[in-house]
Amino acid sequence: MVHLVFTEKSLEAALQYSNDNTWLNPTHTGPNISWGVVRIEQQHALHFIHRDDSADELRIVIIGTDEALDKLPSEETQRVALQRAHRTALSAQTPPLRLPLAWSEYHFGNLVAFFACSRDLGSYRWLAQIGPLGSSDICFWRITDDKESINLQLFHPAELEYLTAVERWDDSIAKASTIFAAAPAPPKYVPISGVVDLKEATFRSVIGHLTYSSWKDRLTQEQRQFFDHSINQPLKLRGPAGSGKTLTLELKALREVYNAHSLGQPIRVLFATHSWEMTNQVDKAIRALDEAGAADDITVFPLVEIAKAILPPERYARGITLLGEDSLSGRRQQLERISNVLWRLRQGDWLVYQSGASPAFRERINEAHNSPAWNSLVWDLMHEFSSVLSASNIMPGITAEKRYLSIRRTDWMMPLQTEADKKFVLRVYSEHIRALKADGIITVDQLINDFLGYLETFAWDYRRNEDGYDLIIVDELHLFTEQERHALNFLNRDPSQFPRMLMALDPRQSPSEIFADFPVGDVASGLSGEAERDLGKVDAVDLTTIHRFSPEILEFIKFIHNSYPTLDLGADWVVDSSSLRSSVGHGEPPKLHRYADSASEVQAVVERASKRADELASGGRVAVVLIDANRLPEFIAEFGKRGTHLVVLQSRDDIDTLRYTKRGIVLGAAEHVAGLQFEHVIVSGFSSDIAASHISTHQSRRLLSLLYLAVSRASKQVEVHLHTATGNFATMLQKAVATGVLETD
Repeated sequence: MVHLVFTEKSLEAALQYSNDNTWLNPTHTGPNISWGVVRIEQQHALHFIHRDDSADELRIVIIGTDEALDKLPSEETQRVALQRAHRTALSAQTPPLRLPLAWSEYHFGNLVAFFACSRDLGSYRWLAQIGPLGSSDICFWRITDDKESINLQLFHPAELEYLTAVERWDDSIAKASTIFAAAPAPPKYVPISGVVDLKEATFRSVIGHLTYSSWKDRLTQEQRQFFDHSINQPLKLRGPAGSGKTLTLELKALREVYNAHSLGQPIRVLFATHSWEMTNQVDKAIRALDEAGAADDITVFPLVEIAKAILPPERYARGITLLGEDSLSGRRQQLERISNVLWRLRQGDWLVYQSGASPAFRERINEAHNSPAWNSLVWDLMHEFSSVLSASNIMPGITAEKRYLSIRRTDWMMPLQTEADKKFVLRVYSEHIRALKADGIITVDQLINDFLGYLETFAWDYRRNEDGYDLIIVDELHLFTEQERHALNFLNRDPSQFPRMLMALDPRQSPSEIFADFPVGDVASGLSGEAERDLGKVDAVDLTTIHRFSPEILEFIKFIHNSYPTLDLGADWVVDSSSLRSSVGHGEPPKLHRYADSASEVQAVVERASKRADELASGGRVAVVLIDANRLPEFIAEFGKRGTHLVVLQSRDDIDTLRYTKRGIVLGAAEHVAGLQFEHVIVSGFSSDIAASHISTHQSRRLLSLLYLAVSRASKQVEVHLHTATGNFATMLQKAVATGVLETD
């Protein structure tokens, strides 16, 4: 039996640099020393040690590969299992252990079981122990499958095997030190064609290496206004991409904890996010900024994880699977399921309702499948299910129709004019719920509605003094639904006062274009405004200084911002773009390149990206961001011809894999790179419809929104590449060239 022992640094580096798993094989020569990792072979264990490791590092111990990695069916599942082991070790360093809901963790004492890979790769679960024998290590005892069930309460770790695995660790550290001392010093960076460093593609590029005190003195006037503002009433922070909203929230959170500590007062702060990706970024940033151990008083969690933690066990059964691991992934999957149900019913049951439906509703139902108009309808249905049907506790059944038809329609609801309109919506809802039950699935919206119901009980009223929060901070408020906003209002510790709540939002990131791939339709936001009114008087601070990109990029951003059609999204979404300014030094103007056909465009983009990656070899980052995700295969194929190491983001879930991909050009759709930052962004992959000279309002709105997301990811340089074979390039870009915010070849 061979045990594997890693450190956090050695496992991360091995996963980043390796292209296969041969380095795990005892008969193989082991990791390349250029990775900064060596493998030391002991009698019963392989010790993987990083150049920067010391003897007291946290160790990731895998007991017996025959009971763990060897049980997995493929190299892919092994790598995913190792990535999850690494991420679990990172989380275990700052208890309590926090894992994505989709991993379905189960705890007993210091034992934890969770899925070792995604369900589509198999029902394999890690069985791990945090701190075996009082150590700071994390030990992975075995991997089980659906044929093997282990009761954690009855599981007794073979502690002798753990001791055998870590035996002679000091000897391995000494040997590794000798090997590294004799090896050539590692280069700071080895330029490779089409390769850039991705290690700090997220939070570190924003906060730099500065701490709280350093940043406090660098705040702009607007940031300082928010930073110094009293928390006795709710406060909103509004600003476009790159204005430092999240950083300002993080600094404000630390300030309030520091103030409470100086007064000797206890304080509980919740920093609520909509996704695990954002949770990880914020948590790391706060800990990097913190100078006085305040981070432990700040709980950073997706709201769905808070709901799961607070709900009594009987209200969230262990046998039920949550759709997605957070609000972001869950709603995307829910939209897909609703679309499939609607498509099936349109082929049959719709005929029964069609004659009595209103003309406007008939037109929406008969739109082309997966067209922007169809997707807008699906978005409206999801909000109707969440904010009207589920919020009214209407479940499919004999009384559902009577109760639903009796609801008074208001302006914020989906426009339904006739009884046939409403009855068909109820039919889609009933079928959607039936399919969820059949699959043993609960949606994020259903979980939040159950959570909200519990928060309105006497039981929570008794608990909230202990489990509630003194300050609630919400990032990306625009991505929270009506029900989620209501739930946040009940999480404050003192029910006799309005919640102390700090909120940040981006005035131009439409929620439907983040969660899905389409703009909102007649229902602008699906919000009644009741949750906002429950907050009482709310002040607002607008950020007008941009810290991410140059004045030249800002001018292009402002042009896009001003080109938006008027959207009825309320006062929160109104920001005077003319007041925006950049604190960054001047750079190159954004450039537009045009080609005769798509093949020429793709070839030029791949060549340009590879060249820019070499030019940025000192540590910069380059991304190819596509407006139309359907064009990904064209670019992947062309990059493949050149043998370029490529990181493809096909969904928001792929962003976490950047940690384990040390080098590569990032390729992804605009909606999948939100939250990331790159020195150089190449915007390309426009669809033929968008490139045509005549585009509809919703297409124009979507184009502008995705351009905003893509261009705002850049800090130094932006290029827009577009083929014109199907017509003139987009009208908006023509105007940008004419006004001088874009240069053209």
